[in-house]
Amino acid sequence: MNNTKTQTKIIRQGEYIAEKLDNLRLALQNNDLKTASQLARIYHLTPVTLTA
Repeated sequence: MNNTKTQTKIIRQGEYIAEKLDNLRLALQNNDLKTASQLARIYHLTPVTLTA
């Protein structure tokens, strides 16, 4: 029986989130999306405004 658990850590830097890698945070801090996209999948966060 295999009890191995896989866990993905997510980091957020400004308007972007990505799977955690050591060099990834630095690339996002420097707004280097080309390098960041080579290291992981990058997502852009868009705020949602709800109206009553």
